[in-house]
Amino acid sequence: MTESEAYRVLGLPENAGPEHIRTRYRELIVQVHPDKVRMRSAQSSDWPCRKSETDSQEHQAAPVTTPHDARIINQAYNLLQRSWRKTRNSREARASSDGQDFQKKTAQSTGKWDAPCNPCAYHPREIYCRAEDAEGLPIGIFTIARGKYLWSRDEEFPLFLKSIYQCGSELLKEADVSQKRAPNDSRRQRALGELTYLLAQQFIDVRSSLDELAKAVTVGDSSADRSTDRIWFLPAMLEYGPRSSHAGRELPKTGDLLYPSELRRRRLFLKDVSGEELGYLSFQNDRLYYIVIPLFEQRRVQVRIRVSEEPASQGKGKNTSFYQNLDLYIRLDPLQHQFLPENLNLHIEKILKEYIS
Repeated sequence: MTESEAYRVLGLPENAGPEHIRTRYRELIVQVHPDKVRMRSAQSSDWPCRKSETDSQEHQAAPVTTPHDARIINQAYNLLQRSWRKTRNSREARASSDGQDFQKKTAQSTGKWDAPCNPCAYHPREIYCRAEDAEGLPIGIFTIARGKYLWSRDEEFPLFLKSIYQCGSELLKEADVSQKRAPNDSRRQRALGELTYLLAQQFIDVRSSLDELAKAVTVGDSSADRSTDRIWFLPAMLEYGPRSSHAGRELPKTGDLLYPSELRRRRLFLKDVSGEELGYLSFQNDRLYYIVIPLFEQRRVQVRIRVSEEPASQGKGKNTSFYQNLDLYIRLDPLQHQFLPENLNLHIEKILKEYIS
């Protein structure tokens, strides 16, 4: 039996995919079950040559002459299944080969990435890139450069975070090797979380990132000799937590101003004009957590926070959290340096020392 004959047995076009083939096979094999055959034997003797009214228009009449031809149906299905596996394995082999070629070309390249560097960064990182084969199928993720490169829009942010995570993992591995010990999983995870947060800050240029992710407004007369200042507008949210914890409390109204309360667990908590703490600042864009929150930690930013909408729920029930949309305006300290302060390296050193102690 050829593949073309197998498709005709199943009543399918030759471009049918594996799921379609499997579904059609199950339909036919049920129809030739002995119980089904006995029920239809009195009605027709030429089944299944006659096309069913419920069959899809793309199904062709299957040339099975008797209801006992389950063997032929199985033979056709097994042939197409083997053919599909062979095709899939060929694609995987080709993808693997393409991936190896991609890695060879990468290794032969200069290993440079078109992005500014932060020479003060504690440790270099990998630059990752997704690769596809000639058919557009994903091959995998490969390293195309290594260095102290800042994140740019040409680098996927999830791959940037992957490189930061790998950078922190390398530091902890070096620490374990220096102590000639096996890693402690619980201590390692805590240290890796802190390292990832700090290392990410060393590879993000605040101004260029804000220019991309926020709306900038220039304040001042740029045509004169006066200095200009830039304010960025960011949509944000006030996360309240469980609704039950705010029962009976009067919540801010649209237009009300809020103020920073304190930083706890990498979160900026907000308070109203009376000084009552309400909840914490959050963003829909995860990238902003690595940009805005560190600015508050380093006291490098001035801020104005205004409520833009009434509270909205994130589900049902008294324990469901709810939030309010905010208008967040931030202005950088004009005395800031081009790169992040050196105390980030001191914090990283402290985490590593605590990890090996």
